[in-house]
Amino acid sequence: ANKLQSDFESIASHELKTPLASIGAYAEALYGHADVPEVPERREFLGVIRHENDRLLRMVNRILDFSQVEFGNRNLNRRTMKLQDVLDDTLHALAPQSMARHQRFEIDFPVEVPPVEIDPDLVKQVLVNLVGNAIKYGPDGGRIMIEGRERATSVEVSVRDEGPGIPESEVENIFRQFYRVKHEGDDLPEGSGLGLTIVRNIIEMHGGRIEVDGGEGTGATFR
Repeated sequence: ANKLQSDFESIASHELKTPLASIGAYAEALYGHADVPEVPERREFLGVIRHENDRLLRMVNRILDFSQVEFGNRNLNRRTMKLQDVLDDTLHALAPQSMARHQRFEIDFPVEVPPVEIDPDLVKQVLVNLVGNAIKYGPDGGRIMIEGRERATSVEVSVRDEGPGIPESEVENIFRQFYRVKHEGDDLPEGSGLGLTIVRNIIEMHGGRIEVDGGEGTGATFR
């Protein structure tokens, strides 16, 4: 608990402070021109405020999701349903992000893949995280490949992108709390570093498991 609290304070002091500082600065600029009817930068400033507000809200929600799943405060509301339906709902929600980067989804999910007993909201959260990461780390104009297969005693779903992949030395760390992969020459990516921890915990709550092929240089695959 002490370690988790220390990690939380560290991520909060850095990640939450940045968007708050931007919101404050641009709000102050607008406030300073409140009596000026025409400020050319008004729309730009409001756009930054909205963007940073949305980013802050995503981080706070991610931390709240993490605490609920990590400490067992979220009960499974299981329903028997097809994973294809959850996937369709997920891709519809993420379509604006993929379209903005001219990326396309390639889906190989046979209709004969049987229904499974899942909490659809939590499983959608898993898919939103995995597909969202594929959009974020994949190249403009790239493909995001999603496959579904029936195995002997389970249903397997894989999400693959065409991004830089994950260095072999970092693969074993990616499910750790607050850990974020940093590629050589790049800044530390935006985010809380909790998404994949939440994904792993949700999958394990369902009695499943998750594995990753880092695919350094060719694109990561989460399965």
